[in-house]
Amino acid sequence: MKTLRILIFGILATAVAGRAQITNGGWYYTPQRDDLAGFSQPDNSTENPQQGDPPVPSTPILPLGGTGPQYVAEAITPQIQALANDLQDDPLKIYNYVHDHIRYVLYWGSKKGAQLTLLEKSGNDFDQSALLVALLQAAGYNATYQFGWMQVPYDAKNGTQNDLHHWLQLNFANTNWNYTSNYLFNLFYNVRGYPTLDYLSRYSPFTDTNTFMFQRVWVALTLNSTNYYLDPAFKVSVQITNAFNLASAMQFSSNSVMSTAQGTETGGVRHIWFE
Repeated sequence: MKTLRILIFGILATAVAGRAQITNGGWYYTPQRDDLAGFSQPDNSTENPQQGDPPVPSTPILPLGGTGPQYVAEAITPQIQALANDLQDDPLKIYNYVHDHIRYVLYWGSKKGAQLTLLEKSGNDFDQSALLVALLQAAGYNATYQFGWMQVPYDAKNGTQNDLHHWLQLNFANTNWNYTSNYLFNLFYNVRGYPTLDYLSRYSPFTDTNTFMFQRVWVALTLNSTNYYLDPAFKVSVQITNAFNLASAMQFSSNSVMSTAQGTETGGVRHIWFE
């Protein structure tokens, strides 16, 4: 498959160390599952195959979007149509808008849909994908959802920050996989409502103690008979060290503000008079 760089900033192969695979529609949580009957190794004929991929369900599901009846999640509202027009119906600008302007929040399932995600400027992968699909369809493109398993390292080993550590803005390194995996299980399953998740080291002969697996949604875009896979919700955050003091940089002084406003402070209550 050709790689169109200008549209692949959010492609799954770039966002994660592993590959995502379409799976069946069964959502389940089986933390003690050892029987892998019915599972198969993923097809390594696709672009950038990764050695040692875990067994994953191989039966595809149908996309949720398409040209049929309008689905609520990706409904094209007047605001979404206007935004697509403002972005000149350009798929790259549309993708960049969702990726750069919509904050990622970790939770399971579709809760907001495209319109509310746009209004609140936040959402998970389901809702950000709904917004991207709605904008792309409003611009006249054939964009649909895809659902599947994704492998993501906790700490990237390739010199990048494309990992869970920086994506979820977590503040600890993976120095103890037992602690890390238990933390992630609790965060995803107990706190944020994910129905199933896993990690490679549970399956012999895999000894990976860095890779976590969970189910996600992303967007498939067809351009000139070529499919591109876009992940608008994967956003890397890097902690700034030795950050400057904003108040000092602005030369801000609360006393100056109060003096300018001719205010006084008595008993912890500030009184401000305006002329």
